[in-house]
Amino acid sequence: MSWIQKLYETYNNCQSMIGKVTSEKDVPLLPICHTTNKAQIEIVIDNQGNFKRARVVPKDDARTIIPCTESSGGRTSGGAPHPLCDKLQYVAKDYAKYGGSKDSYFTKYESAIEKWCTSHPKALAVFEYIKKGRVIEDLITYKVLITGDDGKLIEKSVKKSKEAPDIFKVLKDQSEAFIRWEIEIPNDKCSKVWEDKSLWDSWINYYSNIKQKKTLCYVTGKELLDAEQHPAKLRNDKDKAKLISSNDASGFTFRGRFTNADQACGVGFEVTQKAHGALRWLLSRQGYRNGDQAIVAWATSGAEIPDPLADPLSILGEDTLKSDDSDNVSVAQNLAVKLRQKIAGYKTNLGDTSGIVVMGIDSATPGRMAITFYRELTGSDFLERLEKWHDTCAWVHDYRYNLETKKRIIFVGAPAPRDTAEAAFGNKVDDKLKKATVERLLPCIFDGQMIPHDVVDSAVRRANNRAGMEEWNGIKLLA
Repeated sequence: MSWIQKLYETYNNCQSMIGKVTSEKDVPLLPICHTTNKAQIEIVIDNQGNFKRARVVPKDDARTIIPCTESSGGRTSGGAPHPLCDKLQYVAKDYAKYGGSKDSYFTKYESAIEKWCTSHPKALAVFEYIKKGRVIEDLITYKVLITGDDGKLIEKSVKKSKEAPDIFKVLKDQSEAFIRWEIEIPNDKCSKVWEDKSLWDSWINYYSNIKQKKTLCYVTGKELLDAEQHPAKLRNDKDKAKLISSNDASGFTFRGRFTNADQACGVGFEVTQKAHGALRWLLSRQGYRNGDQAIVAWATSGAEIPDPLADPLSILGEDTLKSDDSDNVSVAQNLAVKLRQKIAGYKTNLGDTSGIVVMGIDSATPGRMAITFYRELTGSDFLERLEKWHDTCAWVHDYRYNLETKKRIIFVGAPAPRDTAEAAFGNKVDDKLKKATVERLLPCIFDGQMIPHDVVDSAVRRANNRAGMEEWNGIKLLA
């Protein structure tokens, strides 16, 4: 349980970042009982639940923070509605009337929001609107959704992509559209439900109060509200794999060792929500990704640390490298000095005893995920090992370019593990082999182990056979 404890500590230390987005691709640190989804349609209503307008949401603005239950946050099929924002088949009572292609779950959605809506005026406004049963009708009237001659929603546009209706520019099947709400209330400065912190708190308080069962939390050692399910979506919005799960109800359940899942592992609801939220945020913000493989290093205090899977240029930042010095050796040495200085700066900010965690995860199946690498280090150990890696494996590299001057940059340092894998097995290396090679190089960085002999031998053989390579690839291989 060490990993979940460290993530729980990280979340508590970084609560000032909740809801903040640093870039369009980053997932924000989420409040508990919330997840994110990509919305395609935004509906604006007033505080009485009257429709005002609607629009198709551009892709670069689609990420939306939404309230969720444990069941809806990890759902793989219909039946568990999100309590506020969801797909048309949940929020639209007239879904079947207009030819919705899937089962309708409006009754369950209506029941879920009705139980909560009295706790917040915006949730109540949404409830008053959806029970009128004209969500799709209003969207058709406002020309957000498109119908055919039979009055049913058409499955796809027959027009060219540039001339197609806006909904088909963000979605192939309009009946699959995800809806988010904007409620305009007099004197209320925040009409967007996905940015309203009072709405977040309202749902957190409501959902926490309806939970009854408690368990011994293995992380805190206290009796806490039990987590019935654990969050998914760690690597992306469609990721269904979980680090903690149990759904066997018959047969060889728990192999006869336990009578129920709680006996095998107990984690508090708030603890798992915070820990998984922190991991998702960290992976989005500073993680290395290669397919299903994800690796991230972080300081539990929230302090910035250098990326251990990057080459020196990426650690320093290319925008700071604008030297016009014609002496390549001098430039390379200067960059090596700059790297040492930057690492020394991290030592000052982190301190010797700050906790650093390096964690790798991967999944072999869509529903299960495993921790493939895990190390806990002090700040001083982490930086010393990283500095040793860049010193002992340093080589002269000249395959990178300054993005502004378009000039080749010469630098000294260790290559990124991904570049090492491509050097050993080719730039078209199979993803499985690349993932395995990167994973095998992690102990070399953090434990001081020798680089595997087969990786070195393969790189040497390829370096002796450069005739079939492009010039830039050969230069990179030698580096």
